[in-house]
Parts: sequence; C-alpha cells; structure tokens
Amino acid sequence: MPPPRSDFDRELKLLEMELKRLEADYNQFFAGRLPRLPWDQRARVDAMMKRFDRMHIQNTGDRFR
Repeated sequence: MPPPRSDFDRELKLLEMELKRLEADYNQFFAGRLPRLPWDQRARVDAMMKRFDRMHIQNTGDRFR
C-alpha cells in the first residue's frame, strides 16, 4: 500500500531530483570533471526505484511518473 498522498508526492519529487542529479554527475564524468563514475548516487537511485517498483500504485498518472 502506498504511503499517504503528501508523503508519496514528496518521495516522487525526491526521486526526480535524485535522477536529475545523477544525470548531471554522469555528464560531468563524461566531460572529464569527475574522476570516477557516481556509483554511490546510482545505488541510491536504484534503491528508490526498487522501493517504488514493489509498491502498489493505483493512480495511473502516478505510476506513469
């Protein structure tokens, strides 16, 4: 069962921010500004994605997001 609506929206926004940060880190790595791949950031995003994947989300719009 998904958390209450406000918590769910907050977690989705946090996931979106983390994905943007991960994209920026990868862009910096491929541009040569970061010395190594952002593995820790990727692991954090993977864990969040797995948590959402296991959650039952009835609202189709939220599921699409």
